[in-house]
Amino acid sequence: GSKDGSLYARDPEDGSAVWTNVVRAAPVSPAFAGFGLFNGAVGFAQDRFYATLFEFSPASVPAPNHLMAFSAVDGSIAWQDDIGHSWGSVALGGGLVMAGNQANTNFYVYDATTGSRLKTIAMPATSSSGASIVDGTIYVGYGVFGPAGGVKAIGLP
Repeated sequence: GSKDGSLYARDPEDGSAVWTNVVRAAPVSPAFAGFGLFNGAVGFAQDRFYATLFEFSPASVPAPNHLMAFSAVDGSIAWQDDIGHSWGSVALGGGLVMAGNQANTNFYVYDATTGSRLKTIAMPATSSSGASIVDGTIYVGYGVFGPAGGVKAIGLP
């Protein structure tokens, strides 16, 4: 995933392009750190790529949904939901996709295959950290540009 708004697949042998999905053309702005569309780490599991999306671009351009799953075969969108803009990394494990955002203090848990939202968890502050799953518990950091941060432990749905 790139700040230029595209998701790219490359051949591991020679680096040639396999496919490109232009999710949103050139959303990179001159803002701090050049925030574009893909800013957090893209996750991969079950033959899909998962990503949270951010954007700094003109209001005249419709915003994309901010959590997407893409087919590893051709980059097509498998499912999507709008969680609000995020520069965080997705967390994957146990058939789940998890992500926070900078638009509100919610943290979201999804079924990785269907894209069904399983849980919306109110956090003490916004979260952009990738979560970890240990022994059936999700651990997620919170606190960006505001109240003091910390870590919250959440039981799996």
